[in-house]
Amino acid sequence: MATLKTTKGIGYFLDELFKKSKEFIYIVTPYIKVDPQLEERITDALDRGMKITLIYGKDRNQLKSLKFASRIDVYFYENLHAKFYINEDNIMIT
Repeated sequence: MATLKTTKGIGYFLDELFKKSKEFIYIVTPYIKVDPQLEERITDALDRGMKITLIYGKDRNQLKSLKFASRIDVYFYENLHAKFYINEDNIMIT
């Protein structure tokens, strides 16, 4: 069932998505903005054996500062405008 989320609701959804994923997570976003909490969630998911795929599209240099970048599959698509997050059970489109 589709639901409308507030900014806080989006943050909560992402937090739960990373905590509850069992197999994979796809992140599709034009810009990569990783705060310390999200970086921790991604690192924890990787440590649990999660396969994480990141597709981004505005600035190729954004990944240089991310510690986990070498542990995930990364694809760059110039002019990407889509934004969604998906695991084996849930999807959020923003």
